[in-house]
Amino acid sequence: MRCLFESSFRHSGLPCPNHLVETASPMVVTRLLVESDLVAILPRDVAAQYSACGLITELPVELACDMDPYGVITRKGWLLSPAAQLICDTIEDEALQADRIRQTVDAIQ
Repeated sequence: MRCLFESSFRHSGLPCPNHLVETASPMVVTRLLVESDLVAILPRDVAAQYSACGLITELPVELACDMDPYGVITRKGWLLSPAAQLICDTIEDEALQADRIRQTVDAIQ
């Protein structure tokens, strides 16, 4: 994520901010955005929700590149809880559906 953030600044010809905070905690990111003048890269739907609530202001910035795909890692040889299995199955189903849609669009073009 940090590489994406820095490359977006470089691509726009702007210097990258000197004071960076890195965290994987959505709660920390939210609090920092609400209580400071920091910027963050957020998924569009998350940014739109926070903006609709008046917590943040979305900046009209397009990122220079797409995010790399994410994956799910589980411990080998261990059974998942029913809730974790449901989440993994749902992610896999959505990924397969998105891939089918992409293939259909590519075939039409």
